[in-house]
Amino acid sequence: MSEPTGPVLLRFDHASLAYGRARVVEDVHGSVHGGEAVALIGPNGAGKSTLLRAVLGLVDALHAEYARDGVRVNAIMPGTIDTPGNRAAQPDADRSGWTQPAAIGRVILFLCGDEGAAISGAQIPV
Repeated sequence: MSEPTGPVLLRFDHASLAYGRARVVEDVHGSVHGGEAVALIGPNGAGKSTLLRAVLGLVDALHAEYARDGVRVNAIMPGTIDTPGNRAAQPDADRSGWTQPAAIGRVILFLCGDEGAAISGAQIPV
């Protein structure tokens, strides 16, 4: 595994998540750097969906906090990305619904351009 080279975009230390009083994720540490792809892997019930919902909640909170300053915050949510690594790991998979990297790039370019200026606080499936 290589060392991350981009800036830290998201960092969490000792994060815990709960539904009511029931803790479902506890003492999670991690960071996401620019240019880095991240996957959540684990058995059913491990808290993957809960952690994803927490990150999407952060997108909502950041949008609410910074929209008045003109800062746009969106979450781009591809499914399985069609990469050589995913093809190698899943050689028999039906790739017809996999997201092409170029499609993700087009969405990012749109969101960063003038045409996408009105979009903020969105969770965008690609």
